[in-house]
Amino acid sequence: MTMGRWNGVMNGNNRGESGFSLLEVLLALILAGTATAVLAFSYQQAVHLQKSVEGRVTAAVLGGSKLAELQEGSEPLDAGVFPVPYQRYRWAAREETDGNGRELIVLTVQWGDGNGATYQREFKAYRRLR
Repeated sequence: MTMGRWNGVMNGNNRGESGFSLLEVLLALILAGTATAVLAFSYQQAVHLQKSVEGRVTAAVLGGSKLAELQEGSEPLDAGVFPVPYQRYRWAAREETDGNGRELIVLTVQWGDGNGATYQREFKAYRRLR
């Protein structure tokens, strides 16, 4: 038994034609399109998650810093905007009294993602005794 060159004889095509059938090309295009769509969606989700986490971490750092200032009494309980480059973050502080009669500072930090969605995080701490 001798082995010859591949020219389509093995699948019954003895005309000597080679290449891909239309069905094979269509399947390859469908698979490539599906993979591209999945990758694009995953990338979009990753970018959104990264921005969301970045906003939350920044709000936590800014809120912790502002809360420390408010606890010390170096800044009045008020509302405002954080300085550049954090001007998209706003803060508002109020004072409450807990069940034991102690003064509690409640700080709310709000920010937007640039697409119309707004987020907020609340921080609480007791006023330091002087």
